[in-house]
Amino acid sequence: MKTYNLFCALLALAIIGCTKSDDGSNPTDNNKGVKASYSLILNNKGTLSGLDLLVQGEELSVSETESSFEVAEEPQLRFQGDGVLGLYYTRGDCRGEITVHDFNEGRAHTYSVFDDLEPCGLTANSILTTATEIYIAYETEVSPKKKKYYVRVLDATSDENGGIDVLLDEKPLQMAFANKRLFVLTLDEDDTGKNGLAVIDSNTKAVIHSEVLSTGARTIFTGGEGNIIVGYDGLHLTIDGTTLAITSTMYQEGSEPNFAQALTKTFDDSGKMYYDMIADNHSVYPVISAVYDFSNNAAVLYAYENFLTETQRKFEYAIESTTMVSFDENNNYILIGYKKTGSSDKGGLLRIKPAPDPKLIDNLDTEGVPYAIFID
Repeated sequence: MKTYNLFCALLALAIIGCTKSDDGSNPTDNNKGVKASYSLILNNKGTLSGLDLLVQGEELSVSETESSFEVAEEPQLRFQGDGVLGLYYTRGDCRGEITVHDFNEGRAHTYSVFDDLEPCGLTANSILTTATEIYIAYETEVSPKKKKYYVRVLDATSDENGGIDVLLDEKPLQMAFANKRLFVLTLDEDDTGKNGLAVIDSNTKAVIHSEVLSTGARTIFTGGEGNIIVGYDGLHLTIDGTTLAITSTMYQEGSEPNFAQALTKTFDDSGKMYYDMIADNHSVYPVISAVYDFSNNAAVLYAYENFLTETQRKFEYAIESTTMVSFDENNNYILIGYKKTGSSDKGGLLRIKPAPDPKLIDNLDTEGVPYAIFID
């Protein structure tokens, strides 16, 4: 039986207020920052497109060159890694297809999936990509009362391969990767209703460890230090990627960091996580941006009403809700993508300096709602 190290955290939720400006202007910072480029992916009524941005500290401009991101439809499943965006589609003939966009190399490659199976009889639940492999967690219906569960492993360096299927005992929900191991969050639908963990060795393509977890797990992802995080509403588990030891961090009511339901997560070099957070009673907006420090279990929340004036929020930027959060480490800026009120195809990108010296930098209105961003 696995021993859990328990840590009860009275999570520090700091609500940060930045310097407000009625006219949107900001005092010039002596630090002009460094050059960078952003590849911003926008969602315009279900169609994804790219917009390249040029950065020189506080100066932000739209690039004159066309984005390397090819226009695509919104996928059924997505995976966002270090400079990589993986998109999974089920085509009209039920055929599976994955397109991997590599923003480091400025190219994309499409892989056909499940060509050897009856694709209309299966359901893909999650995807994950590494530099050399693509993982698809899926299930097939053997009979009305019986299903089989697998992770299919594809060689990302080859155009022609049927892949290797790894059989699982329980339904795969999500995946994370660390230390040459694939960690699969599972669910026992047939008997206990509990979540579980299956660990697959990337070299042998075999399950090397399994673990029963408590019910209610919402997400699994790789942390900033290479550990695996399993998120619940009231706690999170930290799994050592090497020893597989598990530590449980529990939150007191009202102190939940709410990252278990985040759509976007980015880590800086210190291991802090930047993410979109369901605000609960911390803001009048349904989703805001937040930063979580796993080393001391503290979250800093950036509610719009604490760093923008009412005029900016309601009229100049017309913010409805946060759709994406990231971090430009070179310039020390939090990047916040948002949807505009009353429009399904308009949004914006805010840049702010984080605590302890928070400041609004600028805003860029966009045709389309920010979906993801990659920083070079």
